[in-house]
Amino acid sequence: MLSTAEARTAYWHLGEQTLMHHVTKTVERTGPGALEQAADRYGISGGQHGLVQGLSPPRRVAAMHSLGKRMLEVDGFHRTFAWLHREDAQVGMLVLDPEDHQDKIAKIRRLAREVDRTGADTVIFTTEAWFSAEVDHDDPRATLRATQREDRREILATYLLRWGGDHSAWITLFGRDEDGGLVLGDTEELPDFAPMPLFAPILRVWEAWLSQRS
Repeated sequence: MLSTAEARTAYWHLGEQTLMHHVTKTVERTGPGALEQAADRYGISGGQHGLVQGLSPPRRVAAMHSLGKRMLEVDGFHRTFAWLHREDAQVGMLVLDPEDHQDKIAKIRRLAREVDRTGADTVIFTTEAWFSAEVDHDDPRATLRATQREDRREILATYLLRWGGDHSAWITLFGRDEDGGLVLGDTEELPDFAPMPLFAPILRVWEAWLSQRS
């Protein structure tokens, strides 16, 4: 068996001062009734949530975000999924479920290697995350990540990343009522989304493809 870059790479957790063990799962359908069970649980049959054939990538991802909100309502949480597409055909689906910020970085690097391996030109990424509003640079909160701020909010985010650019995002704030029930806010579509540094490993893969073709 050939040794790969992934097999030779180890990650050191700066907070716990130990080697990190990170797992990324490739999802496969299990059992003939898996799709039917999901359709019954989340109500995705018959074009509900706008999931119909022939949609453009942004409209398809908007429909997937709508389904993600339904999954969040039913389950009370949403796992971190990434779908990989090449020329509109799905070539992979992964579950990342990061344990903390450093684990998230390691998993995004793993995802970037999968993009390179499969030749995926589109990545759809859905996750729960913490959000906090921007503050002035002299504000003590300016250097804190959202997870470290007391004024943070929870969001469901779906990102559409494409090799040729034209990235987009769909963001839904949500909270909990007094009984712990989930309360969804409005969804904001960001058609000119500038990918955050977290996604830099994926963008570097695509940049390398361009340099190889030039």
